[in-house]
Amino acid sequence: MITATPCLLTYHHDPGVSDQSCLLKAPPADYAKALAPAVLTHFDYWSGNTVWEGGRITGVVDWSGGCLAPRGFDVGWCRLDLYLLYGEDIADTFLGSYQTASRSALPDVHLWDLWAVARSHEHVESWVPNYGDLGRADLTAGELRKRHSAWTGHLVNSIGKPPDPRRPDGPR
Repeated sequence: MITATPCLLTYHHDPGVSDQSCLLKAPPADYAKALAPAVLTHFDYWSGNTVWEGGRITGVVDWSGGCLAPRGFDVGWCRLDLYLLYGEDIADTFLGSYQTASRSALPDVHLWDLWAVARSHEHVESWVPNYGDLGRADLTAGELRKRHSAWTGHLVNSIGKPPDPRRPDGPR
């Protein structure tokens, strides 16, 4: 068993399970909120909740889950969305842009990424209509599960490894 400090996420290794994301367990959100400085957090920050004009973001909609929470919630959630849509390079580009705009590094990026996959494991297939609305009919339930499992596997396999020097802001 691996427990990410400070007990934000547990992982039980089972070599007989091909989809490792089912082995990640995230505690209730209230627990994590107490572990990092709270900021205004959307709590469902993904590309479908952003408004763009002329290549620039002009708004964020659907604030029904808005609350004070660690900024890692939104960053990890958005990185998962971008990974599902476009892959790791775009997720890392978002992280770099976020950190540049906020003028500070986000601590524990890997942990927030793991938190996002643990939170979404049981229902990622239900996102098919959302991605269809974005013109991504190629993201079927099976394809979303495949990509989610690939991202989860990458994150889990990098636990305890040093950061990849080619991706100084992203996962290991």
